[in-house]
Amino acid sequence: MHHAYIDKYAHLDSPVHRLDSRVKTIVVLIFSVVVVSAGKYKVVELVPFAILPFSMILVGGIPVRFVLRQTLWVSPFVVFVALLNPVFDAEKVRVTLGGGEFLVRRGWLSCGSIVVKFTLTVSALMALMSTSKFSDLLRGLESLRVPKVFIMQLSLVYRYLFVLVDEVMRMTRAAEGRALSLRGRLGVARAYVSIIGTLLVRTLDRAERVHKAMVGRGFDGTVRTLTAPRLAVADFVFLGGAVAFVLVVRLAFV
Repeated sequence: MHHAYIDKYAHLDSPVHRLDSRVKTIVVLIFSVVVVSAGKYKVVELVPFAILPFSMILVGGIPVRFVLRQTLWVSPFVVFVALLNPVFDAEKVRVTLGGGEFLVRRGWLSCGSIVVKFTLTVSALMALMSTSKFSDLLRGLESLRVPKVFIMQLSLVYRYLFVLVDEVMRMTRAAEGRALSLRGRLGVARAYVSIIGTLLVRTLDRAERVHKAMVGRGFDGTVRTLTAPRLAVADFVFLGGAVAFVLVVRLAFV
């Protein structure tokens, strides 16, 4: 079965792809912290921040449609939380936009701020994931002294999530093929409860077999790559320029 990975464009060759994954990770982390730390009623002031992540996406040759589609997949919960703000923050303020003044609830401003911050930080993360191989990212995190347990969990989720997806698809097709004597919504609910229980048992069994196979092949939780990461002049230029840009925008506009 075909599975679209979040780093499906990491194999491309561009100036952004050739940057060290550690440098890009640090830049995205600083970018996210600075964006999130902006005032909760800032909306338009956050727009200049978009230059950095979308420059990485465009220079890296990553389709913007792919980034937007992945962002929409993880947006429902954030949008739901943001839409609660106008309900609990009903105080009205005057907002100047396009030469005119409008009276709006402050909750709508904080709602817009949450959505913009979410879009910016997820876009930066997508730029990082789409321009770096996952193994390089893990190796970079290890070099940055991220706990090995966390790195190992990320590695296993990335490597074996498709196995779980395949298992769910096979079980669902088998259930649909047998019809399961489904009668109404209650019958469908019972069928899916049974599928979830069976999936849990199979997942535990498969996880034990995978663990034994990996230990038998010498796996010790260490991320290994064929080449050792080295910082180049372009990495330092990108790091200095990106951090300077983020700080300038933060001090000048937000």
